[in-house]
Amino acid sequence: MTSGLPIPVSEPRTPSIMPRKKKGLRVYHHKSRYGCSQCKRRRVKCNMQSPACGNCARRNELCEYPTFSDPPSGESSASPTQHQWLNEVSGFPVCGDDSTPVPLQYADWPIIHAGPLSGTIESRTSSPDTIRPLVSLLLRYSWFTEQEQAMWVPALSREASKYPYLQRCISALACLGQDTKHPYLSKPPVNAYRHQVSASSLFRQSPPVIDEGNWVAVRSFSVLMLVFQFYTQKTCRPEQFDIIETLQVMRSTMFLESASKCWLHKSPYWPLIMERTNITASEPDEGLKAALKHLGDVISESIGDEYDNPDDEQRAEINNHAFCELREWAAQCAAHPRRWYHYCQWPGRVMPEFFDVLAGGDDIALLILAHWATIMHLSPKPIVQSWARRTAFYAIRKLRGGWSDVLVWPLALLSAQPEVPFHRGEPVPTDLQFPSYAGGIDPQLCASTPVGVHHDIVPGPMEGLGVGWVPYVHTTLA
Repeated sequence: MTSGLPIPVSEPRTPSIMPRKKKGLRVYHHKSRYGCSQCKRRRVKCNMQSPACGNCARRNELCEYPTFSDPPSGESSASPTQHQWLNEVSGFPVCGDDSTPVPLQYADWPIIHAGPLSGTIESRTSSPDTIRPLVSLLLRYSWFTEQEQAMWVPALSREASKYPYLQRCISALACLGQDTKHPYLSKPPVNAYRHQVSASSLFRQSPPVIDEGNWVAVRSFSVLMLVFQFYTQKTCRPEQFDIIETLQVMRSTMFLESASKCWLHKSPYWPLIMERTNITASEPDEGLKAALKHLGDVISESIGDEYDNPDDEQRAEINNHAFCELREWAAQCAAHPRRWYHYCQWPGRVMPEFFDVLAGGDDIALLILAHWATIMHLSPKPIVQSWARRTAFYAIRKLRGGWSDVLVWPLALLSAQPEVPFHRGEPVPTDLQFPSYAGGIDPQLCASTPVGVHHDIVPGPMEGLGVGWVPYVHTTLA
């Protein structure tokens, strides 16, 4: 673990949850105890159908079943031996030294439901020789050294030829370069979403275990899907920006990252990753320390207030837990998140109810989100920087109270580091093909949206992997 960022606090870290006086911790009432997150937020009955419940299918929304701490299917006993693969605190899988296969719960991976007309899913794969040229071009303009590229290109090509869901991920990102080649988006990236929906569905149909044979494909899938989410959310229209959906995707990515990290740490890739992402000791950011201290004081005051409404007290406790996790996360990554695991840690550690509080527009929750996004903006990956910048300003604009004194550091840092121009790579030769998507698509995805909405410079989606711009790839749709 890297050296932590020293952040002075007035007292030791508070417990995650501060119980209510005499009455204990109040839990939000939900009509559907085991329903999806969206139905719980709305407090409506969930029919729990897969892959998306009826309510989410009707609304064309992300459908996620929050079962991070549930045992695998068929296990009803709570014996320690059956649950050793789950961390007692976080609920995320822990891969031991013996590299025991980790069960997958596909309800933990959200799927963007494209509606009942999504059609069939083509699961054919191409040979590594067919996929390799595309992967090579996607990684050509990366920060990876030649040695790293020599390892990742054949690895991704080989895994994509074996696992259709990974091939669909690569195809989705490649299509984004063609669908969003202009900085003014008049339509959603339909071709890219076709492959993305296909990849997500195929992943949920794959064998329900992570082991030594498939961990590279599973981990690559989680990273590429997160890159897709960052990029589409960075370039979407304001009314389509959905921070809750992205945080849920990051939370699910955390699950897959945790389940596969033991094999990553034993692989030849890990020393190269460590060499590139380790940072030298530097002076702590005094502005960040002061900002977290100030934010902590605000949250402490909210905890100490007397509330007539029990829900207000519950929200204060949930926000306090999220802030404690933010403070610890900033220390662990030295306030410079630079690995995919760093990006997903905080969303994976907060209470699921925090998403409800955030969706409700609570000012304290928005302040916590703004500070987290500002730290995320310090990532070396431009696509993460770009998405985090939009997220921070999104949270700040939604604030209803006067919080200018709490926002001094976030606004100063975001103003001092404007968007970085992106390098555009060379086009892909038109004779280079990758498997097309076979099947229908929800007509809603094809509907035009008004033009004239200004967007910042549009980075290529593979910028998240170091690529300056996704090359335009010639595709044919069946």
